[in-house]
Amino acid sequence: MFQRVRFLTLALTAAITVAAPVSGQNTGVIQGHITSRFAGQPVGGVEVILVQSGQTVTALSDENGLYRLTGIAPGEYTLSTQRIGFARTSQTVVVGLGAQVTLDIRLEEQAMELDPLVVTGQGAAISRRRLSTTIDVITSETIAASPATRLEQLLQATRYRSDFRRGSRARRP
Repeated sequence: MFQRVRFLTLALTAAITVAAPVSGQNTGVIQGHITSRFAGQPVGGVEVILVQSGQTVTALSDENGLYRLTGIAPGEYTLSTQRIGFARTSQTVVVGLGAQVTLDIRLEEQAMELDPLVVTGQGAAISRRRLSTTIDVITSETIAASPATRLEQLLQATRYRSDFRRGSRARRP
């Protein structure tokens, strides 16, 4: 009985030892370097998204623009990238049995239009029934022309001379 258990244990250990490298060889790797098309510099923090049949694998590029997706089953995938300040990319990549695919990506810089920042304020002594708000728009040109380096400086420099104090309540008249 002891011999039989010992034999089964050795056989199972040998099977696992042989099967482990083989199963690891069945999956592939996608890796590469992400750079800016304009400056040619590495781009870190890029989300790399690999999709096949509704399943998604993601990775982030490091500060040197390097990314690596491992354990990828053989097949055809859609690989896309996204990062603020750059246009999204999308391309098809085919991973073979145990293949290591190198896919370098060059991102096109793209300015994004952000939603406007809306700031409203109320005096502390205003009755709720007579509540009204003055709305003013601060354009990007106003911001660019202002010598302000912080938001509260910019708000104080507007034509309404806001009483804006960071971390405190507005003063009562």
